[in-house]
Amino acid sequence: MTTFHDILGTDNQTPTADIKRRYKLLSSRCHPDKDGTKALMQLIAQAYDKVMHGKGAEEAVKTVIVKKAVPNEALVQQYRQLEAQYKLLKIDNDTLNQQLETALKNLQKATAANTAAATSAMQTTSMDNSDEVRQKQDMEREIIALRRENRRLQMQIDNASRREQAQATRTSSAGQTASARSLEADNAPAGAISPTILKQIRGLGRQGMIVKSLFALLIVLILIWGLTSGGNQLRALWASLTANESVTAPDMATVLHTHPDDLAAQHAPKVQAPQVVAPVAKAEAPRIRLRDESGIWALSQFENSPEPYISVRSDKGSYIVKTCTGDFQYYKNMSVRSGRLAANLMFDRMDRHFEVYNIPYGNGSFVVNWTDSKSLLINNEYFPNLAFEMAYSDLQQRCM
Repeated sequence: MTTFHDILGTDNQTPTADIKRRYKLLSSRCHPDKDGTKALMQLIAQAYDKVMHGKGAEEAVKTVIVKKAVPNEALVQQYRQLEAQYKLLKIDNDTLNQQLETALKNLQKATAANTAAATSAMQTTSMDNSDEVRQKQDMEREIIALRRENRRLQMQIDNASRREQAQATRTSSAGQTASARSLEADNAPAGAISPTILKQIRGLGRQGMIVKSLFALLIVLILIWGLTSGGNQLRALWASLTANESVTAPDMATVLHTHPDDLAAQHAPKVQAPQVVAPVAKAEAPRIRLRDESGIWALSQFENSPEPYISVRSDKGSYIVKTCTGDFQYYKNMSVRSGRLAANLMFDRMDRHFEVYNIPYGNGSFVVNWTDSKSLLINNEYFPNLAFEMAYSDLQQRCM
């Protein structure tokens, strides 16, 4: 028995949307304009109506016979045609169902594969990003350590330079004193004694007075002892010495063949010629080029030096500057009114109408701060990061 469900390929559990979809599909295929027949269209329409009203389990052929009331021979022939068409439609329906199931399975497999690939890609990307962040942090720490070592070496160089300058100053002052003494000696008249020799003679005179005083005191003590009980023993000793006294050779006088002034000049300390120390030239600080364009990073070089740098200008006329080796620097426009500056802004020098501050740490001191944000707020001034990565890459190539 052929039911209306068999004609549409449905059952009692088929949703209304699927019933409508199958009806439209069969109507488009069995339409008289597309090699179909009016009887077949009527059968499909009646089957759709019965199924929608919950009567899809009824026998379709019997209903058609009652409605049409055609002769038996014609009815049999029409029945055979409908059976043949039904078989073809059922085959098409089964084929379409199989294709639909295959497509759904392939879609589920593709969706699962895409989801797994996307999850794996996200994990790989997150791992790559974490590795890049870790590498950037390691590089920043190495840069900070190198900067500290550079500052320490620079301090040692400065201290050594100061010691050399102090030594040169002392040498220069000693040379000036010696030259002044030699000039006094040259200007003194012939036969005059220099002040140095006079000081030596006066010292010798004082030493002679002390020796004479000691000898006089010793003689007085001897006389006192001789007048006392020890005088007899002293006289006996003197008599024994004079009795055994022998004739001794007279003392020979020493004759000097050199003038005392010449001896003093020979024994005078030798004075080294003063060394002329060239003044240490102070290196001129680099000066940035002023720009009219604000809000974009650009590569440039200093006015008085070929060293490259990158900079960005704020709307208030201040600059953020980065060189090959130094820290990020904040060129504060002196016309900008500001309150208390941040702790990481270290004053360095003055440059025309700018106050130059180094940024050794904190906000704006690392490359990551600029790459991971759209703009940074420094001293109540916004500095965008537009074109920062391209400018920083150009700077790295110029610095190699």
